Amino acid sequence: MKYLLFYFLILCGFQSYAADGMYKAGSRAASMGNAATISQDVWSVFHNPAGLAFLKTAEAGISYEKRFSLKELSTNSLAVAIPLGKTGVIGFNAVYFGFKNYYEEQAGICYAKRFSNKFSGSVKLNFQSVKIGEDYGSKNAVTAEAGLQVMPVRNLWIGTHIYNPTQTKLTNSPKENLPSVFNLGAGYFFSEKFSMQASAEKNSNKKTSFSGGIEYHPMKQLWFRTGITTQPYTYNFGFGFLVKDFQFDFATGVHPQLGLTPNLSLVYHFTKK
Repeated sequence: MKYLLFYFLILCGFQSYAADGMYKAGSRAASMGNAATISQDVWSVFHNPAGLAFLKTAEAGISYEKRFSLKELSTNSLAVAIPLGKTGVIGFNAVYFGFKNYYEEQAGICYAKRFSNKFSGSVKLNFQSVKIGEDYGSKNAVTAEAGLQVMPVRNLWIGTHIYNPTQTKLTNSPKENLPSVFNLGAGYFFSEKFSMQASAEKNSNKKTSFSGGIEYHPMKQLWFRTGITTQPYTYNFGFGFLVKDFQFDFATGVHPQLGLTPNLSLVYHFTKK
């Protein structure tokens, strides 16, 4: 039954480019339903690169997700952010999704700039490829992204991000374009220990998806998180802890029919000595 489900999901992916070309990574975001449009960490390179602009030191992270506990639907991700002083922050990411006979890859580079302590913007370019078996070959595409973050009032952040606004063409026969994806999110920080985030995502090929999550930070080295997302409807929870300059995060998504999606990530903070 497990492998019947796997092949059904892959066949669906053939029709609509399994991940739509837009990837999400990092266990912190995953544990809050991927409501991360206003997040400001190294994983912002995937969710909204404008958040990178507020980093003060370089960060590098790796992430692994095993969708519905199927090895063939696993995603390996890498994220790097390097502040350049007042010039801004440059970020990189790499993704590998799938298995030998079907896989997707992405490599991206972005630039984020903080215009004030309350406003930032970003642009990003991605090189993407998808390969289906030996007979179908591979297809490549270049996509663009842009994002903004603003704090209109104290403790309230609003973020917006658009992926592939031009709906880049992936194949000519049959004609297939990668979708545009628009995100709008907000987050409120009640204190240094407690915050909430929510976002809405509109994919040009799908119904609008909503997500929301909360994060509790009882002490400097520990975080607890939970969240939900729709399309598909999933419960999420996780935690994180800090050991010197290393941050470990774990998340699990629970789908009522398809089961568990575990997610692990590790981030290294290049703190100034």
